[in-house]
Amino acid sequence: MSCVGRPLGTLAGSLIIERSGFKDFQALEFGNIVAAACLAHDIGNPPFGHSGEDAIRTWFEGVGKSYLKDLASEQVQDFLEFAGNAQGFRVLSRLQNNINGEDFNSHMQCSVLIASIRAELISHLWKVQ
Repeated sequence: MSCVGRPLGTLAGSLIIERSGFKDFQALEFGNIVAAACLAHDIGNPPFGHSGEDAIRTWFEGVGKSYLKDLASEQVQDFLEFAGNAQGFRVLSRLQNNINGEDFNSHMQCSVLIASIRAELISHLWKVQ
């Protein structure tokens, strides 16, 4: 996906720069952000992508229901509405911190983190309105 995302991001970057006057940016910077977000997008996805997400949800609705009984309602929803992008965000944002004194800071840019979860962000904002 990143090989498709980079040129599309670069093209979008050119249009944004042209229409907004952001002369401090180069179009390729937008392309690089989109390419990195495309790669980051898959980090939280289970095997078989969206079908894998469906399988996780279905399993916890049926056979795996007993594993959810001691969890808070928010945690239960994480399994019943499993989203690979949200899981990827959790993984990536944890890599931004020190864990048990170990420096695992990936120095990921905020723009890449936000771009990698765009679907969940848009969907959440849509529900809020």
